[in-house]
Amino acid sequence: MPSVRNKFRPGDFSLRVAKSATGRGLYTDTAIPKGACIIEYKGRPCTEKEQYENKGKYLFWTSDTTMIDGNIPGNIAKFINHACKPNCEIDIHKRRIYIFAKRAIRAGEELNFDYDTEYFEMHIRPIGCKCASCVKKKYTYTVASTATAFLLRLCKAIMKRLSLHPSGSFALDLLVFE
Repeated sequence: MPSVRNKFRPGDFSLRVAKSATGRGLYTDTAIPKGACIIEYKGRPCTEKEQYENKGKYLFWTSDTTMIDGNIPGNIAKFINHACKPNCEIDIHKRRIYIFAKRAIRAGEELNFDYDTEYFEMHIRPIGCKCASCVKKKYTYTVASTATAFLLRLCKAIMKRLSLHPSGSFALDLLVFE
């Protein structure tokens, strides 16, 4: 078990900023083991006015009363995008933010964490979540809806061709056939 001091020491992982589905994202070029400290999310302290306005996209609460703005040069952790099923998680230690691997992460994967309710409601929900699990869910729903609509049209065409009325028992058998 690593000491607390070593737990919050980011590993020597090769990370890069690259194009992602939502703009730019942070990717790893090396495999990262589950539980590893990947990177520190750095920023400058926010003023009380900035905390009250809470308008920036890189703001992060470090305690109940302190916030940082991660939109500073050199903070590549700001490119870690949101995911509803993330591969990373956040741990705050002594008002510093660290990103840890929630599971083993393969080389080439984009790093992501759950931005949580407040940020999600303010910035993501209005435009729709574009994380991989939500995009897959939307695609699956669209394909399923399209297939269901096609099958219903097909059943109606068959019923019409056979001169069957929807009230006949054969027609009901056709509609519930799986």
